[in-house]
Amino acid sequence: MKRNLKYFLYMNLAFLAVALLFWGYVALCEALTGRLFCVYKILTKSYCPFCGGTRAFFALLQFDLPNALRHNALVVISALLLLVYEIKTLWQILRRRPRPFAIPRWFLPAYGILVMVFFLGRNLLLWGGVDLIGDFIRNI
Repeated sequence: MKRNLKYFLYMNLAFLAVALLFWGYVALCEALTGRLFCVYKILTKSYCPFCGGTRAFFALLQFDLPNALRHNALVVISALLLLVYEIKTLWQILRRRPRPFAIPRWFLPAYGILVMVFFLGRNLLLWGGVDLIGDFIRNI
Protein backbone atom coordinates (compact mmCIF):
# COMPACT_ATOMS: atom_id res chain seq x y z
CA MET A 1 0.00 0.00 0.00
CA LYS A 2 2.79 2.40 0.89
CA ARG A 3 4.41 2.05 -2.53
CA ASN A 4 1.09 2.58 -4.36
CA LEU A 5 0.23 5.59 -2.24
CA LYS A 6 3.67 7.09 -2.89
CA TYR A 7 3.22 6.49 -6.64
CA PHE A 8 -0.26 8.07 -6.49
CA LEU A 9 1.14 11.16 -4.78
CA TYR A 10 4.04 11.47 -7.27
CA MET A 11 1.64 11.08 -10.19
CA ASN A 12 -0.55 13.87 -8.82
CA LEU A 13 2.46 16.10 -8.11
CA ALA A 14 3.56 15.65 -11.73
CA PHE A 15 0.05 16.52 -12.90
CA LEU A 16 0.11 19.62 -10.71
CA ALA A 17 3.51 20.64 -12.13
CA VAL A 18 2.17 20.35 -15.69
CA ALA A 19 -0.91 22.36 -14.72
CA LEU A 20 1.29 25.09 -13.21
CA LEU A 21 3.44 25.19 -16.35
CA PHE A 22 0.31 25.54 -18.46
CA TRP A 23 -0.97 28.28 -16.17
CA GLY A 24 2.35 30.07 -16.68
CA TYR A 25 1.93 29.75 -20.46
CA VAL A 26 -1.59 31.19 -20.21
CA ALA A 27 -0.39 34.09 -18.05
CA LEU A 28 2.50 34.81 -20.44
CA CYS A 29 0.25 34.78 -23.52
CA GLU A 30 -2.28 37.02 -21.78
CA ALA A 31 0.45 39.45 -20.73
CA LEU A 32 2.10 39.62 -24.16
CA THR A 33 -0.84 39.48 -26.56
CA GLY A 34 -4.00 39.70 -24.49
CA ARG A 35 -5.13 36.25 -25.66
CA LEU A 36 -3.93 32.69 -26.08
CA PHE A 37 -1.96 31.75 -29.17
CA CYS A 38 -3.25 28.67 -31.01
CA VAL A 39 -1.36 27.66 -34.16
CA TYR A 40 -3.98 25.10 -35.19
CA LYS A 41 -6.80 27.66 -35.05
CA ILE A 42 -4.78 30.23 -36.99
CA LEU A 43 -3.77 27.81 -39.76
CA THR A 44 -7.04 25.89 -40.22
CA LYS A 45 -9.67 28.47 -39.20
CA SER A 46 -11.34 25.72 -37.19
CA TYR A 47 -11.19 24.46 -33.62
CA CYS A 48 -9.00 21.70 -32.27
CA PRO A 49 -10.67 19.39 -29.72
CA PHE A 50 -9.28 21.45 -26.86
CA CYS A 51 -9.89 25.00 -28.14
CA GLY A 52 -11.79 26.89 -25.48
CA GLY A 53 -10.49 24.46 -22.89
CA THR A 54 -8.74 27.10 -20.80
CA ARG A 55 -11.90 29.20 -20.63
CA ALA A 56 -13.90 26.07 -19.78
CA PHE A 57 -11.46 25.14 -17.03
CA PHE A 58 -11.57 28.60 -15.47
CA ALA A 59 -15.38 28.56 -15.70
CA LEU A 60 -15.35 25.21 -13.87
CA LEU A 61 -13.17 26.71 -11.14
CA GLN A 62 -15.89 29.34 -10.66
CA PHE A 63 -18.63 26.63 -10.68
CA ASP A 64 -20.10 28.13 -13.87
CA LEU A 65 -21.10 24.87 -15.56
CA PRO A 66 -23.19 26.38 -18.42
CA ASN A 67 -20.28 28.57 -19.57
CA ALA A 68 -17.80 25.74 -19.15
CA LEU A 69 -19.95 23.47 -21.33
CA ARG A 70 -20.37 26.22 -23.93
CA HIS A 71 -16.63 26.83 -24.18
CA ASN A 72 -15.60 23.17 -24.30
CA ALA A 73 -17.79 20.29 -23.16
CA LEU A 74 -14.94 17.82 -23.71
CA VAL A 75 -12.86 19.50 -21.00
CA VAL A 76 -15.79 19.26 -18.58
CA ILE A 77 -16.30 15.57 -19.37
CA SER A 78 -12.55 14.92 -19.11
CA ALA A 79 -12.34 16.70 -15.75
CA LEU A 80 -15.23 14.61 -14.41
CA LEU A 81 -13.64 11.40 -15.70
CA LEU A 82 -10.33 12.35 -14.12
CA LEU A 83 -12.03 13.11 -10.81
CA VAL A 84 -13.81 9.73 -10.84
CA TYR A 85 -10.51 7.98 -11.69
CA GLU A 86 -8.69 9.79 -8.87
CA ILE A 87 -11.34 8.87 -6.29
CA LYS A 88 -11.53 5.26 -7.51
CA THR A 89 -7.74 4.86 -7.47
CA LEU A 90 -7.34 6.33 -4.00
CA TRP A 91 -10.15 4.12 -2.73
CA GLN A 92 -8.48 1.05 -4.27
CA ILE A 93 -5.13 1.97 -2.68
CA LEU A 94 -6.65 2.51 0.75
CA ARG A 95 -8.50 -0.81 0.55
CA ARG A 96 -5.25 -2.53 -0.55
CA ARG A 97 -6.72 -3.85 -3.79
CA PRO A 98 -4.42 -5.29 -6.46
CA ARG A 99 -3.77 -3.10 -9.51
CA PRO A 100 -5.33 0.11 -8.18
CA PHE A 101 -4.26 2.12 -11.26
CA ALA A 102 -5.93 -0.18 -13.79
CA ILE A 103 -7.98 1.39 -16.59
CA PRO A 104 -10.52 -0.77 -18.46
CA ARG A 105 -9.39 -1.82 -21.95
CA TRP A 106 -12.38 -0.20 -23.60
CA PHE A 107 -11.80 3.22 -22.06
CA LEU A 108 -9.01 4.66 -24.24
CA PRO A 109 -10.61 3.71 -27.59
CA ALA A 110 -13.98 5.02 -26.35
CA TYR A 111 -12.37 8.28 -25.21
CA GLY A 112 -10.61 8.62 -28.58
CA ILE A 113 -13.94 8.20 -30.37
CA LEU A 114 -15.50 10.80 -28.05
CA VAL A 115 -12.71 13.28 -28.87
CA MET A 116 -13.14 12.73 -32.63
CA VAL A 117 -16.94 13.04 -32.51
CA PHE A 118 -16.64 16.24 -30.47
CA PHE A 119 -14.01 17.64 -32.84
CA LEU A 120 -16.03 16.87 -35.96
CA GLY A 121 -19.36 17.94 -34.48
CA ARG A 122 -18.12 21.28 -33.23
CA ASN A 123 -16.38 22.10 -36.52
CA LEU A 124 -19.40 21.03 -38.58
CA LEU A 125 -21.45 23.46 -36.50
CA LEU A 126 -18.80 26.15 -37.05
CA TRP A 127 -18.79 25.62 -40.81
CA GLY A 128 -22.59 25.76 -40.72
CA GLY A 129 -22.50 29.17 -39.05
CA VAL A 130 -22.87 28.23 -35.37
CA ASP A 131 -19.82 29.24 -33.34
CA LEU A 132 -20.31 28.12 -29.73
CA ILE A 133 -17.10 29.73 -28.51
CA GLY A 134 -17.42 32.91 -30.53
CA ASP A 135 -13.84 33.23 -31.82
CA PHE A 136 -14.73 33.16 -35.53
CA ILE A 137 -18.40 34.06 -35.91
CA ARG A 138 -20.08 36.49 -33.57
CA ASN A 139 -23.29 34.86 -32.33
CA ILE A 140 -26.42 37.02 -32.29
